Amino acid sequence: MILSKRRLSRQLACCWLLVLSVNALSFSALAKQAVDETMVTENSPNVEIEHVNGTAIIKGWDKQEIKITGELGDNTEDFTFSKDGNDVLIKVDVKRFQDDWKNSSIDKGDRLTIYLPVASRVSYTAVHADLEISEINNDTRVELINGDIKANTLSGRVKLETVNGDVSLTDIQGVLVVESVNGDIEGNHQGNKDARLVTVNGDIRINTNSPEVRVESVNGNMDITLAKVRELDIVTVNGEVNVKLELAENGDVSATSVGGGLQLSFQKNVSARFDVEAHAGGEIINRISSDKMRSAKYGPNKWLEFTQHGGAGRVEISTVHGKVDLSVY
Repeated sequence: MILSKRRLSRQLACCWLLVLSVNALSFSALAKQAVDETMVTENSPNVEIEHVNGTAIIKGWDKQEIKITGELGDNTEDFTFSKDGNDVLIKVDVKRFQDDWKNSSIDKGDRLTIYLPVASRVSYTAVHADLEISEINNDTRVELINGDIKANTLSGRVKLETVNGDVSLTDIQGVLVVESVNGDIEGNHQGNKDARLVTVNGDIRINTNSPEVRVESVNGNMDITLAKVRELDIVTVNGEVNVKLELAENGDVSATSVGGGLQLSFQKNVSARFDVEAHAGGEIINRISSDKMRSAKYGPNKWLEFTQHGGAGRVEISTVHGKVDLSVY
């Protein structure tokens, strides 16, 4: 009986080691080492990718497995590819040096291509990397410090953030949130989910079908083409804003600026109450109706109020000393 128990213990230990070998891969990596690894997963795994430096291409495919190919970077120290139930971790560690990121180069980092099941939930973070991600129909979250993001054919909830980099969007569906401090945001967003786009020192150029849109910029310009809008919020400090939209029945538009210009173009039969105010000078141009801007007898305030085609919707615009231009197309 004792021998039988010992044999059973050895067999269980061997089985456990086999499971570990299938579900986890971690090794001390050599610089410029090639990577070609595959892991079987469920249909919709939760995939967390912790990257540091280099480039990454993430693609969805119709297989129930994750495949990683490419080459590790000059300073890569460890590479981890592991699975715990439905959670998958892909992690790349690099050697740390004093002031290492002051002179770091994306070109000297890892070059990875990662294939995931199309229904994967993806979280990708990196310090100094460029990312291309496509063909994912579940939630996607990206956070970069330095690097550009190119996103193509994503659905589900999509949140893309970079501090110093541009964001390019192609055929994005689902709820969309994009934020960049020093970088441009451009592309197109399809479907009927909300969209929020924020940049500090970059431009926003977007075409979206979203019925609820919020765009914010401090010093960047905006060029926005919208479909039928139920709710639109525009906030800018010093940027120039050009928006073309169709205001839905009972729709709501709110736009504010400090010194930036606001140019809004509506459909010809727009039905809304317009309330526009310039607090410290500014200029208001009305190309929709014959109503004229009025000026305060004392002080710099100017305003324009009128109702068009029954006034079903509401348009409120406020600027400190910028120019407001209203028109139809």
